[in-house]
Amino acid sequence: MRPFLLKCAGLLAGLTIFGAAPAAADGPYRSYTGGPYMHEGIANWSGIYVGGAIGYSFSSSNLSHDYSGGITGSDRFNIDQDGANATLTVGFDLQTAGPFVWGFFGDYTFGAIRESVVLATAPTETLRFRLQDSWAAGGRFGLVHNGALWYMTAGYTGIDVSFADLGKTLHGYFLGAGLEKDIGKNFRLKVEYRFADYGKETLFDGSDGCCDARLRVDSSVHSVRLGMSYVFGQRETYYHEPLK
Repeated sequence: MRPFLLKCAGLLAGLTIFGAAPAAADGPYRSYTGGPYMHEGIANWSGIYVGGAIGYSFSSSNLSHDYSGGITGSDRFNIDQDGANATLTVGFDLQTAGPFVWGFFGDYTFGAIRESVVLATAPTETLRFRLQDSWAAGGRFGLVHNGALWYMTAGYTGIDVSFADLGKTLHGYFLGAGLEKDIGKNFRLKVEYRFADYGKETLFDGSDGCCDARLRVDSSVHSVRLGMSYVFGQRETYYHEPLK
């Protein structure tokens, strides 16, 4: 009985060594020789999209109110405001060779943030300063990794501002960064931070006969947004794995 068991063990060991020899030459697994194979389910980021977002903004505005026409003095205000808003977006992305994505977009943000001030010449009267709806047009550039797009964005932005019964549109630029995740079924979820600078603007200077004063404003806005978009005609790409 024992010699028979020894013979079986020897035969099994010989077959193991014989089968392992080709595998050792080719690596731990045998190379597939039937042609390249394909991976599925890699999202292609090219396409037109529409989306919406909810967000929160923090603004900082410096107001200088200088009197003239026989009234001397000035007012200086540093106004910090914050509030919620909602944004609608439409855009187009193009994924070039590899993981790089280029795109452009336009969006409109609804929402107003307000603060009240009191002038030195009218201490019994409260005037309201408001930053209202804004819009932007710009581009973005990003890198796709593990089904997510890490991107930077920049462009032009405008915002409506009012003080008491006077209003004007401020113009400036924005810079931002974000992360967008493909969640399937042509939908994407994103979070984005944006900084907008509207520079120094004169709201009124008395030349229109409204008053004997000049009001200048210097505003900037920080925003954080959480949004979702739908991509029209999104498709999955299939790529070939090269033979090794």
